[in-house]
Amino acid sequence: MKRFKFLFGLMLIVPFCNAQTADPNQTPFAYGISAGVYSSSANPKQSGSIMDKKPVAGFSIGGVASFRMKTYFFETGLNYISEGYAYSSTIETKVNVNKVSNEYKFYSVMLPLKLAVPIRSKYGRHLPSFALNFSLPTKQLLYQTVEYKNAPFTKNVYNVSSDYKAFKPSFSLAYGLEFDMDITYAIRVEPTFQFTILNANSTQFKTNISNIGLKCNLLFLR
Repeated sequence: MKRFKFLFGLMLIVPFCNAQTADPNQTPFAYGISAGVYSSSANPKQSGSIMDKKPVAGFSIGGVASFRMKTYFFETGLNYISEGYAYSSTIETKVNVNKVSNEYKFYSVMLPLKLAVPIRSKYGRHLPSFALNFSLPTKQLLYQTVEYKNAPFTKNVYNVSSDYKAFKPSFSLAYGLEFDMDITYAIRVEPTFQFTILNANSTQFKTNISNIGLKCNLLFLR
C-alpha cells in the first residue's frame, strides 16, 4: 500500500518544469510492443497459521495500440502476463510437519483499457495514466515445499485452476516518459503499479495481488 501511495502521489505532481499542453502536431496513432518486469506480493491470511510472505518475480510481454488525441491517449492491446505470490507457514501436526512454503504463479492473457493524459516538456512527453484490465488465465500453478523434522523436504507442483475463478480484473496506475526518436518511432519508459482482484472459491482463502515494476514500450508512429 505504501508503494501505491507513493506512485499515486508522484502522478499528481506537476511533471518537471516548463510543462506544456499536448503537442498539437503529434501523430494520431501509434502501435508497437511492450515488455515489463514486476515484483508481485500479496497479504494472505488463514486462521490458525502464521504467514511469512515473500515477493515473486513476474513479467509481461505483448502489443499495444495507441489512439492519440490532442488532450488524451486511449490505449489497448494484448499482453501475456505472469504474476503471483508466495508465503510460508509453520504448522505442527501429528506427522511433524515443520514448515510449508507455497508459491502461486498465474499466467494470463490481459486486455488493458488505458487512458493517459499527455503533458509535453523539454524532458519528453509525460503520460500519467489509469487502466482497467481484463484477464483470462491460461495456467495457474502451485509450487509447494514441505519440510519435515529430521527428514528430507519434498517439493511438488500442482495445477490449481479449480481453486480460482477464471475472471481476474485489475487496475493499473502508471507514469510514463516518452521520447520521440524521430518521426517514425518513440520509446516509452513506464513505472507501473497494478492491483489484481484474485477471486477464489470457498476452498481457498481469498487475497489480492499487488505488482510494482517497470514497463518499456517501442512505438511506431503513424
